[in-house]
Amino acid sequence: MTLSTLKKTSRYAEIEHKRQNKKACDLYIAHSKRVVLIAFKYEADFPTLQACLLYNLIEDTKVTSEDIRKSFGKEIAFLVEGVTKADTLEDTMKKVEVYSSKDRRVIQIKLADRLDNTADLIRNKSLESLQKTITNYQNSNPFYIKLGKALGYKEMANALEELTNRLQPANSLSS
Repeated sequence: MTLSTLKKTSRYAEIEHKRQNKKACDLYIAHSKRVVLIAFKYEADFPTLQACLLYNLIEDTKVTSEDIRKSFGKEIAFLVEGVTKADTLEDTMKKVEVYSSKDRRVIQIKLADRLDNTADLIRNKSLESLQKTITNYQNSNPFYIKLGKALGYKEMANALEELTNRLQPANSLSS
C-alpha cells in the first residue's frame, strides 16, 4: 500500500460524508484525519490508517460494510466493522473486544478515536450539552485502556488514561 492509496481512501470518505451532510462533512473528515495522525504517531500500518478514515462512514452515512468490503477489501472491512458502534455502549464495548481478539488493530483504531474525542471533550467540557458524553467517556474509557494495554498498545492506552483523568465535569472543577 502507498500514500496514494491512503489519499484515495480519504477522498472516498470525504465524498461519502458530503453526500450525507455537506455542512458537517468538514467536521467528520477533520476528526478522521486527526485519528489517522494519532494512529500514525503510534506506528499504525496502512490498512489501519485506511480504516481510521472509513469507520465513521457506516455510522454516519449510507455506506455499508459491504460497500467498504467491495471498495477496500475484507481486511479493511473487518477493521471498520470492529470499530463501528453497536446499538448500545455495552454492545459496542463487547464488539470491540471480540474483534480485537481476532485483530488487535481494532483496539488501536478505537484508542486513536478515543484520544481525539477525549481531547476534544476536555477543550469543550464547560458546555452543558456535553456532560452526558463526558460521563460516558469517564465510564467507558477505562475498558478501552485496559484492553489496549492487554493487546500491546500500552503507550496509547497510557495517553488515553492521562486524558481521561483530566476529564472532569465542569461543575466539579475548582477554579
